[in-house]
Amino acid sequence: MDTEDEDSTGAARSTGRDGAGAAPPTAEYEREPHPSDSLRTFGAFVQALREHAGLSRADLGERVSYSKHTVESIELGRRMPDQTFVERAEEALGNTGALRKAARHLTRGEAGLATWFRRWARLEREAVSLCTYECRLVPGLLQSEAYARAVFEGTIPLRTDEELEAQLTARMERQTTMRERPKCRSASSSKSRCSAGSSAMHKQGAH
Repeated sequence: MDTEDEDSTGAARSTGRDGAGAAPPTAEYEREPHPSDSLRTFGAFVQALREHAGLSRADLGERVSYSKHTVESIELGRRMPDQTFVERAEEALGNTGALRKAARHLTRGEAGLATWFRRWARLEREAVSLCTYECRLVPGLLQSEAYARAVFEGTIPLRTDEELEAQLTARMERQTTMRERPKCRSASSSKSRCSAGSSAMHKQGAH
């Protein structure tokens, strides 16, 4: 795990010696590790409308220009549909408005965490020890709330207030691992280049 780096989205990513990194390529959709109730409900809507229209998954996939495997994964709540799928499926399944309305309430199983970071977050909760190298930021597990907020507020593209609060909450909840283990020790030496401001950096030092 010592070759992983955490960027401002709270996502672990592989890095080279210069500390630069990029998110790994993703497939057409990322599988949701813990499907939310809203994803399963949306999938049931799609399946019910598809079956009512007398279409197979392959038929619907052809009409919306997605594979039948993607249609299956969405129906089972394993994948988050994008807006293109929602619009095309809505048109292909009668234009009732049900899918558009249901899509507004879709949430992921672990709000605030990037999909490809969630496996690392689960490992944090289970690990006996963690070893990371951070050349640009204080590790997420050691960030104060003010520092984490400054990191999120300074990223591009800008987040909505709701997105920022969801990510901040998720990061703070990750730190319960440190508090719930009384014998847990941490050591950190960092020359952070985060433009968090003097107040946030002071609080981070005290944290």
